[in-house]
Amino acid sequence: MKQKEFLKSGQYLISEVKTLAENGHSKYWFTADTMRFFNCRISELCWKIKDRIYFISSERQSEKYDRLYTVRVCLLDGNIETYSKFQEYENINEARKIIKGILEDFEK
Repeated sequence: MKQKEFLKSGQYLISEVKTLAENGHSKYWFTADTMRFFNCRISELCWKIKDRIYFISSERQSEKYDRLYTVRVCLLDGNIETYSKFQEYENINEARKIIKGILEDFEK
């Protein structure tokens, strides 16, 4: 699967992930206070693979550090887990490659 096709396949909306989390086991994950505390941003693209929704978050510890990226997974009960190590990737493309690999393995 080419990168362009992969990006187009990410059509699950982060708003739906937020709704699952808020109504499930991760009620405070997307609150303004939590996002501000971790200086967190969320990529709008998500990928639903089986019963899991994968997305990318980025966090910046302070102004003197670079923003780093983490692959996350939201389960259908609203629980959000860290799929990769926290802040494992230096850029969003590295994190996307991990999700792309999961998607390609699923399609086999």
